[in-house]
Amino acid sequence: MVRVAAQPNTESEDVPGAPVFVPAPRDYAGELRANVGEIAGCVSAAEIAALPERVEVDLEAVVTGSGIVSRGDVRSAALPESALRCLRARLDAARFTSPVPDAPRRITARVVLDRRPTPAQPR
Repeated sequence: MVRVAAQPNTESEDVPGAPVFVPAPRDYAGELRANVGEIAGCVSAAEIAALPERVEVDLEAVVTGSGIVSRGDVRSAALPESALRCLRARLDAARFTSPVPDAPRRITARVVLDRRPTPAQPR
């Protein structure tokens, strides 16, 4: 059995001299952000215009071994309650790839809506 090398100079126990595949650590925060999606999808155009240029949203989920969110929270001082409800609904419907080791697992992430113009964009 030959495995794909992720770390050079490490030999497989199955075949002497064969490289070993070492998987990258799982990005639970990235999975959480992907499950919730873009903030702008939960905010109307009129509400977006009234927001500060940079909005931070803190996400927290407790996930079971099968990938179900058993408890979740969304916090942001800048977003209207309707947007927070929308994001909470997305979080409640979220599913993580199973299995989730060491469950229940508390996962946190921050999502940012940055409306500041880039140097190439006029105000």
